[in-house]
Amino acid sequence: MDRQCPIYMYPEWLQLQTFYDGLSNTSRILLDSLAGRSLQLKTPEEAIDAASAIAHHSVFSITRPAVFTCNAIIVAMYRAKRYHKAIVLFHFFFNQSNIVPNIISYNNLINTHCDMGNVDVAIEIYRHVIANAPFSPYPVSYRHHIKGLIDAGRIGEAVYLLREMLTKGTAPILWCTII
Repeated sequence: MDRQCPIYMYPEWLQLQTFYDGLSNTSRILLDSLAGRSLQLKTPEEAIDAASAIAHHSVFSITRPAVFTCNAIIVAMYRAKRYHKAIVLFHFFFNQSNIVPNIISYNNLINTHCDMGNVDVAIEIYRHVIANAPFSPYPVSYRHHIKGLIDAGRIGEAVYLLREMLTKGTAPILWCTII
């Protein structure tokens, strides 16, 4: 489902509900007690902070968070425009804690950098994925780059990237961004 509808396109309440529903009863009780009350009674920002803190501390336990949990927390920070926190969490989960990222993880980081205006950093991340990851970018990965390049006024580079996509057969969802 994430390939067709990336997590950042889901409403924030649904992301939080999906995260909460995916927890075991024990984890829900722990999260609720650490958060001071039921996570479902908190504002989205309070819930994101509580979930982030729990995931941050759980990397040191036997029940480490899954990549999907990490992605959900990072994208929640992104959607709240807490870009620095999203980047810090990415590095903590995937670089320091050795949780293996997937393409969604990298797309979240790329999108965060593009929205911050750090298109060159996003391109370096893309190049890292191409050179080192056991997976290929999704069409949405290109969309983030192209949007970032267009927003930065770098139309020629956006067109070049679109042509690269065409050679790989991954361009259809991008035409709306370009137009």
